[in-house]
Amino acid sequence: MKAGLRSVRRNSAELVRFRMKRQRVLTKPGPPRLEVVIGEAALRQQVGDHSIMKDQLEQLINVSGLAPVTLHVLPLSANVHLGIAGPFHILSLRPPGQLIATVVEDFTQCTFIENEAKVVTYERIFTYFQGAALDPPSSLRLLKEIASAP
Repeated sequence: MKAGLRSVRRNSAELVRFRMKRQRVLTKPGPPRLEVVIGEAALRQQVGDHSIMKDQLEQLINVSGLAPVTLHVLPLSANVHLGIAGPFHILSLRPPGQLIATVVEDFTQCTFIENEAKVVTYERIFTYFQGAALDPPSSLRLLKEIASAP
């Protein structure tokens, strides 16, 4: 049985090209710092076939080795539920305090939040998740373990 929304149309190939191009910024001189917390459940959730999942995990492993990237995995055993926030990004442009915003994603749009009190709430949520997550070396070991599973 397949699950999904048939009426949702996306240009998947174009979206992949855009995201791959966006990732190149991490390898350019003076790259931005990227701190990530990703739930273990998301890493284990089968999307596409096994080879696609393996490629995605290997990409995370490779990116986690870049100097500006800090990747944390929130293990299933952490007893923390990522669903209380959903996916979001905190953007901070330098010098500090110049601009800080939160980008919240859902199925149909991205919302930019610049209200300082709301951004602080997202910063607290991120800090909470980061504190419950594995440190980067342990996260990398778990990524490799999941990627090598049959």
